[in-house]
Amino acid sequence: MVNYLAPGISDHSPLKVSSDPEFPTGPKPLKYFEMWEDHPTFKETVENAWSTEVSGSPMYRLLKKISTTKMGLKSWNKHCFGPVHHSFQRCREELETARAIQQNSPQDQQLISLE
Repeated sequence: MVNYLAPGISDHSPLKVSSDPEFPTGPKPLKYFEMWEDHPTFKETVENAWSTEVSGSPMYRLLKKISTTKMGLKSWNKHCFGPVHHSFQRCREELETARAIQQNSPQDQQLISLE
């Protein structure tokens, strides 16, 4: 797997090459998006998930409330915003493609504006 990194102050773009990408194990972490905070039902969604009654030890209740809130936010995000990560990934791939093409034509203004 090859990732093109931002060129920074140089006119060269560094590459990150992974020959054996790590596959995550265990549950996926929740990706928190700041845009959620601006949505009118965000706070209500968190409050509803957190207020779920759970019995057990204090640590078990805390972990269960965190898990319930995570599941609630994932479902809410899917319903309210859809697959934002797909759009983000597509934009990232387009940017990487533009950068790769620009390496062959560094003065091409159309490619510069596309980037």
